[in-house]
Amino acid sequence: MKSPAPTTNWFVITGAPCSGKTAVINRLEQMGYAVVHEVARAYIDAELAKGKTLEGIKADEWAFERHILMTKAKLEARLKPKDIIFFDRAVPDSI
Repeated sequence: MKSPAPTTNWFVITGAPCSGKTAVINRLEQMGYAVVHEVARAYIDAELAKGKTLEGIKADEWAFERHILMTKAKLEARLKPKDIIFFDRAVPDSI
């Protein structure tokens, strides 16, 4: 018998590029809510700061997507399900 999916107080802000997801997340954060910023953006920014190019970072698309998915999964595993948290994208966006 399958165990039921866990219930959380988490909300995912998702949508098309440039649709305002990050603006909504930033406003929620200003209002005092806990937020998780987009993992892919943080990773890309960190790699660009090391001197890599966007093409180089995404050269192996499978490895890039897997890294982002695993990072999101690890991050979400550390969060408390009862906390109200807003995500700028989340695991479902990487599947």
